[in-house]
Amino acid sequence: MAVGSVICISVFFVINKFLRKYSERKMLLIGFVISLAGYFIMLPWGHDYPDYQDADLQPMTAKPINATDAPGVTSNDSVTTLLSTVATEVYVTTFGVLTTVPKRGCRDDITWCQNVPRIQLGQYIAANAVISVGYPLSFVMIFTLYSKILGPRPQGTMMGWLTASGSLARAIGPIVVSYIYVYYGPRVTFIGVLGIIVLAITLSIAFYKRLVPYKPPAPSAYGAIN
Repeated sequence: MAVGSVICISVFFVINKFLRKYSERKMLLIGFVISLAGYFIMLPWGHDYPDYQDADLQPMTAKPINATDAPGVTSNDSVTTLLSTVATEVYVTTFGVLTTVPKRGCRDDITWCQNVPRIQLGQYIAANAVISVGYPLSFVMIFTLYSKILGPRPQGTMMGWLTASGSLARAIGPIVVSYIYVYYGPRVTFIGVLGIIVLAITLSIAFYKRLVPYKPPAPSAYGAIN
């Protein structure tokens, strides 16, 4: 995530260099296409399916607190001292300290794990790197084009509506996406994202000629005479 943030910031700095060669609407489409490629890479591929969680893990046999439980802890130390010294995955009983490991894998009630491959680490890193280029590029171009198309119209009000719609999407989006991911898996989730990006590209191409900065209307002949 840190590397993705660095990539995003770098894109913000180099956008102006590309704008000298390409128009804002072309850069917008380029950003959409790059984002589309990133989410396409993120789609689950192959035959490596995730594991299911094992049955409930039973704690190990209790043992008294002694110096072997954690370095620097003696038998006279309190349980609180021991907890601050050892790993956080500990359970305390009246007999001493019990250790266990967290569960990993799909829950038993998640059925899509049976037919949706896992996303590999290299695949995830590559997809995030590509998305970290496409997202800031399209984000900046949307606001730039919107501002230029508005022209003399109330910029504050209209930009406020655009920002509010984005904030609403960021508030509702995680809830909806989390629901889709839990019940349908990453494949359906990312296909849905791909569909939204394809819709954005289609609309951008359909209204491509209108994605230009505002130009005041030419004075009419009657107005010129007067």
